[in-house]
Amino acid sequence: MKLKPFFFKISFFFFIFGLFSFALFAQNKYKDQEFTLSDTSMAFQEGKLDFPNIYKINYYHNKDKISRLNQLQREKDWANMYPALYEYVCNFGIENFYDLSSLDILWQLGRVSEYLGKLEMTKEVYRYLIKHYRGDMQKALRRYDSLSKFDRDLYVEIDKYYQMLDLRAHIDTLKPPRSEETTLGESINSEFEEYGVAISRDDKMLFFTSKRTTNKEIKQGVSKYNEEIYVSVAEDNRWEAVKTLDQINTKYNEGSPSLSADGKTIVFARCYSPDGLGNCDLYISYKLDDNTWTRAENLGATINSEFWDSHPSLAITGDTLFFASDRKGGFGGIDIYYSTRNKKGNWQKAQNLGARVNTRQNEVSPFIHPLQNVLFFSSDGQIVNFGSFDIYKTYLINQHWTEPKNVGPLVNGKGS
Repeated sequence: MKLKPFFFKISFFFFIFGLFSFALFAQNKYKDQEFTLSDTSMAFQEGKLDFPNIYKINYYHNKDKISRLNQLQREKDWANMYPALYEYVCNFGIENFYDLSSLDILWQLGRVSEYLGKLEMTKEVYRYLIKHYRGDMQKALRRYDSLSKFDRDLYVEIDKYYQMLDLRAHIDTLKPPRSEETTLGESINSEFEEYGVAISRDDKMLFFTSKRTTNKEIKQGVSKYNEEIYVSVAEDNRWEAVKTLDQINTKYNEGSPSLSADGKTIVFARCYSPDGLGNCDLYISYKLDDNTWTRAENLGATINSEFWDSHPSLAITGDTLFFASDRKGGFGGIDIYYSTRNKKGNWQKAQNLGARVNTRQNEVSPFIHPLQNVLFFSSDGQIVNFGSFDIYKTYLINQHWTEPKNVGPLVNGKGS
């Protein structure tokens, strides 16, 4: 089962890449869906990139605008090329982020921004490049050095770019709570793996995933361990012996539970089930008056895919669901997605959380804070890391997710 534990650690790649002499492509397919600078003027003034087109098209290309950019480059008209580049980049779809010719245009925006002294935009562009470029960094730097068309030399080594980004600004000072307790004890833990924890808002119920049982029928693609969801209830400040959720657990693998604010709805992952759309799907179940749970329902094709979908996190309002998926069409191996519920209670088609949070690598285990607009997640593709997969946080401000921050070395670290 590919439920994957909650906390991963991150591997960190240092790279950046070179300038591209804009090539001419085939005919523009999305001219009627283009966004102009007036649509993104506020973000432009603040030195931020916005991608309003990213959920409407897969790939953006405009032959006429490429020709215009080529002309401005030949004329070294950097003042007019700067807004033209910005406008073009803001039309990107997801596929543009792993298309080298598109990323070369993004790179050019960074170089022109730096030349014109637009420091905030320069840093913004380099952050995207570092998180999304998939090529060889040294080769790209040599390529840029040979193609530079600026009046003054702007070529610097990779460590200079990281200094420019001010890595300290990407590290939070989150401190873990001090406590003498290091384990929940034998009433909860076993000799097997336990992970994917969810706790009720009143701190009375603890749900988690465990591999403590084995499958009687081991088939191809199914683990010998039958991952199931367990629950423990707190009585007199101590956790009672765990019980299985018999109405939810099956001979297939269940895990990664997420509980609603009122404790009456649970969303979880089930793998290898005959009614699944992929190898792991998200399911939902509701608590009845007798404290039993309804038969789990597959959340359907608006959320699930033919690939791996897991790690759900239900917002306190109950109308937004975050999860991780390795479906096609994302930015990397595993991305974070979300779905919202309409007024009729129906879940809408899942959308990618975007290029600022997701990278060319893996983002997993989203957890939306119950009281604040902050999303915690684990990644091996962000700018700053202390281990293999680190924990990060991002805030939702004015309907945009902020640049993720590493929660810091007191939480993240090698082997933790």
